[in-house]
Amino acid sequence: MYFLQFSYIDYVVFAVMFGFTCVAGICFRSLDKSVTDSIINTNKVKILPVSLCLVASTLSGVSLLGFPSEVYMHGTQISAMVISIVIMGIITNYIYLPVFYELNIRNPLDYLELRFGYSVRKTASVFCVIGVALSLPLIIYVPSLALTQVTGFNLNVISSVMFVICTFYATIVQLKTTEWITSLQLTITVVILSVVLVMGTISVGGVTNILVKSNEGHRLEFFNMDLNPTTRCTFWTVVIGNIFSWLGFVAVNPAGVKRFTSFQSIGDAKKVLAIFVLLASATKLISCFSGLIIYTRYIDCDPLSIGYMQLANEIVPFYVLEVASKCPGLSGLFVAGLFSTALNTFSTSLSLIATELFNDIIMPIMSENAAKKVTNQVTTMFMIVIAMISTASIVVIERLGSVLELFQCAYGITGGPVFGLFTLGMLFPKANKKGALYGSFISAVIMALIITQHLVEIWTGKVVYENKELNTDGCTLETFIYGSNRTVIDNVSKAKHMNESGFYLSRVSFHYYYMIGSLSTIFLGLVISWFNKNESPSAYTYNVFSPCIRKTLTVDDALYIPI
Repeated sequence: MYFLQFSYIDYVVFAVMFGFTCVAGICFRSLDKSVTDSIINTNKVKILPVSLCLVASTLSGVSLLGFPSEVYMHGTQISAMVISIVIMGIITNYIYLPVFYELNIRNPLDYLELRFGYSVRKTASVFCVIGVALSLPLIIYVPSLALTQVTGFNLNVISSVMFVICTFYATIVQLKTTEWITSLQLTITVVILSVVLVMGTISVGGVTNILVKSNEGHRLEFFNMDLNPTTRCTFWTVVIGNIFSWLGFVAVNPAGVKRFTSFQSIGDAKKVLAIFVLLASATKLISCFSGLIIYTRYIDCDPLSIGYMQLANEIVPFYVLEVASKCPGLSGLFVAGLFSTALNTFSTSLSLIATELFNDIIMPIMSENAAKKVTNQVTTMFMIVIAMISTASIVVIERLGSVLELFQCAYGITGGPVFGLFTLGMLFPKANKKGALYGSFISAVIMALIITQHLVEIWTGKVVYENKELNTDGCTLETFIYGSNRTVIDNVSKAKHMNESGFYLSRVSFHYYYMIGSLSTIFLGLVISWFNKNESPSAYTYNVFSPCIRKTLTVDDALYIPI
């Protein structure tokens, strides 16, 4: 192995490719529409572009880099997430999608206002803002880490520049044209990843050899049926936990609901959902298989153990740079693809969150005409402030776990309670406003305490997960570039076990955090609703309930239920 970095051709290809995606989004924007118009305009959308756009929103650098490194370090049990995606699709199809579509709701928060009132909607809006704000640094951190690995540039400098570009892009690009730009970005990224996978498969002796070597290295693991909830990755933690997180990411997510309800028929919306489930499952399996390819290539000489990198999250760009070294420009294309997907995910999230803040904070205190005049300026200001806060948090992320774990933690604090609110409203007719409001708030506080404690214990080294064995038997003296080989290998390649001390819930697998937040919101909401069941009833349509619940309602229940 050699200590590789970008060639001049890679730099040129990266700059041209990334620049092209930025310019394309800017050139195709609608010059005569405001930010608000761009977000609510969803007419004449097509099934395939919308499906690809939804898939692209899940195919960020967190997925492209996080899943392979997860498989490299912990095995293929994470691939059971595909089962979660399929179950999510079925549940969304029958429980959540019909409600949003029949009510013609483009923003899911409007449903909460209809079902529980404005105070619950505003609470959920704040939760969404917090969740997205916590995840934004990760979206930029992953591709910035990749570029740092292949160029040697400072991570904080790269991430800061990326934040500026993404924020600028988000303020001027229309959401309608983003569907097509996103489809282009996704296609390029998948093609490049496929080329690298084919090259890697050939270089290690084919698929059969990959499976054999992976099995010998104990990387092939699909049915770890350990029931211990503190075990990092088992069949149960992955499947059960991620059903809730995927429902939150897709079924009640503002971007997803907006796109599902933009079609003239619910049949088209369900087709989009089916295509999304298929493609999302395929991309996750491909990402997992790439982890096996990387493991097979470095089965005898782990680059992490010998000091070529400091974090397992860097293994994918290191691998791509090495494999693609004989094909100048390919590494640049791959990293450009990572940045392009990050650009889309970041800009879309930032636009939606800024608009939500505008709707909930500015609109109630200004007249409609006055609000329209300052829409672009205020939403742009919100974007800049949020981006600056996210930039500052990059220095903390470097010391906290894997990117997949951090992503689940970021959304677990508020995402679980928000999903719990929608489930409480659609499936439990007796739930009322006080139950939803106080139940979600208490749940969010509990999750914040649990996850903060979990991250603190990771930071201080009290919680360390067990890794699969990493070997350095095939390394030569030329391979080692930092210190003595004995010291580095002993510090990295040993399997480590989780510390059994500390708060129990902070040691529960991060896959369960979203589920805990959701179920605690539902439970607390029902209990509090029961104690406040004598509230004055309010009238609304039975369509606020899922079709499976409507069959159990009487006429009076459907029209007059305490909220």
